[in-house]
Amino acid sequence: MSATTAPLPAAAVAAIHGLEARLAGLRRGESTVVNGTVCTAVSLRDADLLDRYDRVAACCRRKSATAVSAADFDRLLCLQDELAACRREVIEAGLLHLIEVAA
Repeated sequence: MSATTAPLPAAAVAAIHGLEARLAGLRRGESTVVNGTVCTAVSLRDADLLDRYDRVAACCRRKSATAVSAADFDRLLCLQDELAACRREVIEAGLLHLIEVAA
C-alpha cells in the first residue's frame, strides 16, 4: 500500500523551478547564494574530495591540540602528509578557492 500526497501548491512549484534554474546555470566550482545559503556546483567526486579534505583537516586540528606522545606526533605527521595530498588533488581539480575560503 502506498501513501498518497497532495500536490504542491503552485507557489512552491514555481519556487522549486526557480531554484533549479539558478543552480543549473552554475559552472563547476561556481557558487551562488540562495536564501542566505552558499550553493556550489560540484560533482559527486569533487564533493567526496572536499569532504575528505575537511575530515583530514579536522583530524589534524584535533591531534595537534591533544598530541603528547611520540606516537601522537607520528600520527600527526601522517595526517599532515594526507592533508597535503588532498590539497594537491583539490588544486588539480581546480577547486582550491573552495578550501582557501574556509582555511
